[in-house]
Amino acid sequence: MKKMLFKLLPVTRRKASFILLLLYWPAIFVLTHIFLPQSVLLQMKASDKALHFLVYFILAVLLWFSISIDKKASLRSKKFWLVFLLLVIYAAADEWLQGVFADRTRDIMDFVWNVCGVAAGLVIVLLFSFRPAVLVAAGISILVFTNAVRIQFTGHLAFIRPAFLLLSLGFFTFFWCRILTSFQPLKQSCLKWLAASAALPALLVAAVKILTFIMGRNFELTDFLLSAAAILTVIVIMFFIKGRFANSIT
Repeated sequence: MKKMLFKLLPVTRRKASFILLLLYWPAIFVLTHIFLPQSVLLQMKASDKALHFLVYFILAVLLWFSISIDKKASLRSKKFWLVFLLLVIYAAADEWLQGVFADRTRDIMDFVWNVCGVAAGLVIVLLFSFRPAVLVAAGISILVFTNAVRIQFTGHLAFIRPAFLLLSLGFFTFFWCRILTSFQPLKQSCLKWLAASAALPALLVAAVKILTFIMGRNFELTDFLLSAAAILTVIVIMFFIKGRFANSIT
């Protein structure tokens, strides 16, 4: 039974990546080709270039793991360069179409940042296999988004930043907890598992706050509390799901 599950696992991961891609790619296409009122853009207080980078960074990772998930990418792989070429062509077409349908100004630097995002995403899949690649990509996405977008906690966009923090940090913590299950020493101690499960998410939050300070932005207690709530909630759920309350504490 276990052997069958392990054989099915790569397929399940690929399907999950493909489903996310089917949701993500049309969503970003629509958002980049609709007219956004100036009031909305001002409220977002977003770094346009950072968002271009992030959107294509995530797209590259999702696309790669939708078609190839068994091992790390290789520079010798035709599939790797086809993915790169496809996304570069799409990035160029996307920027051109924005000037046609969204009444926006075409900007060559937007295209450059799109390509930088694609390149960064593909570097991740070159360096890491599925699990660590997803973890690294999620961490980078959290770092970039939380410091690129400073949405005010008023108006109809107020929910975006809190929702992103809860979902992204919850996902990051969940995935990290899953990775920890492969370390035998941690399986034998509740305290070690709890400490390890909280360590990396806490370091990520610290890195976000340090970057916030370096960029001259204000420390927001609400962000910190939401981050802590997401991390602690997932750790508690994973702790009981895995039955660690029944293990002896050392």
